[in-house]
Amino acid sequence: MESSTLKICPVCGIEFSANVHNQLYCSSKCSHTKWKLSRQNGIRKKYPNTYFKDKSCRNCGTIFKPSAPSHHYCSEECADIGKKDAYYSRNYSITLEEYKDLVALNDSKCWICGVHNDDIHNSLAVDHCHTTGKVRGILCHNCNVSIGKLGDTSEALLKAYNYLKKFEESK
Repeated sequence: MESSTLKICPVCGIEFSANVHNQLYCSSKCSHTKWKLSRQNGIRKKYPNTYFKDKSCRNCGTIFKPSAPSHHYCSEECADIGKKDAYYSRNYSITLEEYKDLVALNDSKCWICGVHNDDIHNSLAVDHCHTTGKVRGILCHNCNVSIGKLGDTSEALLKAYNYLKKFEESK
């Protein structure tokens, strides 16, 4: 059986009985406080900069020194491109380049209403079939949501068209 030794907590100054030989703090609260302070003051980094070998950027191929194992890009710009590419791949099974090609097919305009990409708050959305996952085209947010609200069916869209047409003719 191990005997406990008396130590003084460096955070609160209370004398405590250490249960293990390398116990430094009287409680987990003091340990966490010391950790938070060291992180805020920049005294201790989670990973030292010299620990990781140089890597090739996943986007542009530039050699860089990562500061964590999860760093795969040399800059914020490359990371943003990588995140967008991963988003389109994960959600629509297309690459960022394929998305850009689809946008360029209609001169950066919504394929339904024709609003230009520069005239809307968000970028043009990928319209896809929720049953098959197949990409149909590139739409502005309003057109994409409208089709979705009509159940993604041409019959519902035709009924809405006929409904509006009936009242246009009666003007």
